[in-house]
Amino acid sequence: MKITSILQGAGGSLFRAVRWGSLCVLLSLATSLRAEDSLASLTKSFFEKAVASAKEIVTGEKASESEEAGSEHADPDEAAREAVLAEARDAIFHEEGGFHFTQSRWGAKPTPYQVEGLEVAPLGEATLTAGDHAAGIDKRLPYAFQAVRHRRFHEQTGWGRWMEGAPPHLDNLILVREQGIWRVASSPLWAYSLN
Repeated sequence: MKITSILQGAGGSLFRAVRWGSLCVLLSLATSLRAEDSLASLTKSFFEKAVASAKEIVTGEKASESEEAGSEHADPDEAAREAVLAEARDAIFHEEGGFHFTQSRWGAKPTPYQVEGLEVAPLGEATLTAGDHAAGIDKRLPYAFQAVRHRRFHEQTGWGRWMEGAPPHLDNLILVREQGIWRVASSPLWAYSLN
């Protein structure tokens, strides 16, 4: 007797119970293992795909595209804006172990910085000028880099003490939509970079 007929005969309740029980265990492990968050999310994603595949085999129904898409943006313009914002942030910061790392480009030589609790917070839509309209810009969105604290690396002594807030010269980031395409208009890339 095939496993699918056994599961269908049991109304799938055993299968659902095992599936949800396994998912609960996986999620509880993922929240308790902060250092392994990316591994846990990868495992969760794999598990969800396996469950969807098993569901398709058992029920004969394919999961809807919206279920498969998950957290994808419904609005293509919003998705494009988020992609440009993420690319701009990732040009400045590297994330590892719950912290963000960068290095200053100002001063005598580059200095590494470690940042805790980094957020790129929207500041609301900015007013457009006549020049913006003439250039085909129909939206201007400023973002602020906010952080709980930061510290810098000293060659002789190692990591310094933690200071509240974001590092100095970590100015706002401004995105504009020009001719329907999002781009970075202003960025603190002059002050901080991964290179």
